Amino acid sequence: MFRFIVRRLLIAIPLLIAASFLCFALTTAMGDPLGDWKLQRPRTEGEIAAQYQRIGYDKPVLERYVDWADGFVVGDWKTHVTPGNGAADVREEIGKAFWVTARLVIGAEIIAVLIGMMVGVVGAVRQYSWFDYTGGPAVTIQRPNPRLSSQLFSSMPANLSSTARQNNGIANRVNATPVAV
Repeated sequence: MFRFIVRRLLIAIPLLIAASFLCFALTTAMGDPLGDWKLQRPRTEGEIAAQYQRIGYDKPVLERYVDWADGFVVGDWKTHVTPGNGAADVREEIGKAFWVTARLVIGAEIIAVLIGMMVGVVGAVRQYSWFDYTGGPAVTIQRPNPRLSSQLFSSMPANLSSTARQNNGIANRVNATPVAV
């Protein structure tokens, strides 16, 4: 049993590294981290280069990942830099978000357990009734339905920004007020 646990832990290490690199790469591919800052007002090439150097975007992706992973393991999570707006400690920000998330998860679990217990009691008391065959299973299913979610996403407009522009155009004709698009 000990060998099995050690083997599973040794398999988990490369898996965690691959997953963290994939998350890092996807986050990096999301776009320019200084995009909003650059749009606030016209910036010189020197200002932009200095900010890219400050956040480490002048280095290759693999070097940035190694730097981030090393800091994460050691506990140095650095600061979240928004040029012109100061810096915030990432550990504090994650701590705040963690406790909000923990409250939501604990609250949802309490509600799920209470509903599950009520459905279980009613199903046990009224065994082989219509509720036991229909109501109980329908209320207690917690597994997401991939078919339903794919149908919902396929029915959504492909380009939400063009839909928003169309809706703004309708509102403009009705209200006769100019809207910048």
